[in-house]
Amino acid sequence: MSAHFGNFTVMLASLTYKGLPLTWIARDANNPYLVRFMDRLRREKGIHSFNKFNFKETMKRINQWLMEGKILCLLIDQHSRGVEVAFLGNRVQAATGASALARKYGAEVVGIFIYREKNYRHRILVEGPYPFARTGNDAADDAANIQFYYKRIEKHIQSKPEAWFTWFHRRFR
Repeated sequence: MSAHFGNFTVMLASLTYKGLPLTWIARDANNPYLVRFMDRLRREKGIHSFNKFNFKETMKRINQWLMEGKILCLLIDQHSRGVEVAFLGNRVQAATGASALARKYGAEVVGIFIYREKNYRHRILVEGPYPFARTGNDAADDAANIQFYYKRIEKHIQSKPEAWFTWFHRRFR
């Protein structure tokens, strides 16, 4: 689990380079030239992503990926239907996919964040595994888990607000 925090593409490339079988879910940018350019760069570094445009096909691919025990990185800090959570002094809607997928596949959830350091270096911080609510009430468990994840994201944003580039997202307008 992560957020649009720091240079997450460098983070994904670094983890892939270290041999971790990793992918993420992405939405194409509005500029098709940028999409092709970024896709080419990512593929050259071994970074693969699932495009959330075709939800049914994406879910089939995610299912296969997770059944093989591979790592799915979800950037969960975007507005999405789901549960309402407290985030940066606001009540916001948050997707429950990270919690639902972890429950379905028995996966552990970790937080992963990248920080820029001096001299063009970066530090990747991995937290967890996080505690996971499993009371038998899936909706309540999802709400509790997602709220916990958002509190972790909030902590990182507060420590380095300039690294988070979702400040202008529609949920804060």
